[in-house]
Amino acid sequence: MSKEQIPKSKIEGGMTETPALESPARQLNERRSLPGAAGASAGANAATASGTPAAADASATASGAPAAADASGARAVADAASAAPRLLPASIYQMTALEAAPRLLGHTLVRRTEDGEIRSRIIETEAYGGVEDKGSHAFGGRRTDRTSIMFGEGGSAYVYLIYGMYSCLNVVTGQEGDPQAVLIRATEPLTDLDRLIMSKYRDIKSRKPADLSNGPGKLCRALRIDRSLNGLDLRIPGGPIWLEAGDESQDFDIVESPRINIDYAEEYAAKPWRFNIKDHPYVSVKAKNAPICGTFQGLQLR
Repeated sequence: MSKEQIPKSKIEGGMTETPALESPARQLNERRSLPGAAGASAGANAATASGTPAAADASATASGAPAAADASGARAVADAASAAPRLLPASIYQMTALEAAPRLLGHTLVRRTEDGEIRSRIIETEAYGGVEDKGSHAFGGRRTDRTSIMFGEGGSAYVYLIYGMYSCLNVVTGQEGDPQAVLIRATEPLTDLDRLIMSKYRDIKSRKPADLSNGPGKLCRALRIDRSLNGLDLRIPGGPIWLEAGDESQDFDIVESPRINIDYAEEYAAKPWRFNIKDHPYVSVKAKNAPICGTFQGLQLR
């Protein structure tokens, strides 16, 4: 968690203001959030309370509405239910960084922007574990204006700058007073629309898809993450940024290896506290012969 974590030569450009995307992007993201879901649900409940489905059909016909409206309303309710965010178990935020880091892999980071919500899958993390970790900003109990967020209750975003211009996103974990944080090192866009918006914000010409967000500074530029998000609660959906549970059916091997560019951490530099999805193309730095330490299914909290 220092300025050496992302080689400056590997990061081009900075965050720039860009105009909103065309309406298709907005429309799709509006469907994701389903602003009318509450009304659709209320209407369905009212119809059920008024009697049998047949009675509801009769009511619709009497009002001049086509009977097909009921089917459309039911679909809207079903869509709303399926679109409701599935959050991570609260217990993951109470873990130490070393326990939480591999368990965050495969889950979803959501960023709300003027162009709509962007969802990306967490591919790589690093654990920074408390006052004894010489790689941590809070080593030795160092509490400053910058690190104070790490001493709070788990669940907040800790965003800091390297080189004075590149943001890095961390998930604060653990108990209050114990500075634990998980650095998000790489994410992968979930859909083509997510990739489109991220590419627009990154403004790069690389033909390698992974270059979009295969590093902590890169993903922050692609997701418009900066110090304005520092301290926000990642457990609450609907804000500028939050975390959601990933696909329950996925499974993959998780490998562990030493953290990147923290030689100053002395004996802690070699700790295998970096975790990533095995053989995934978005991993920022691929370690040779990295051992498997678990699987997605084996480490998930139910």
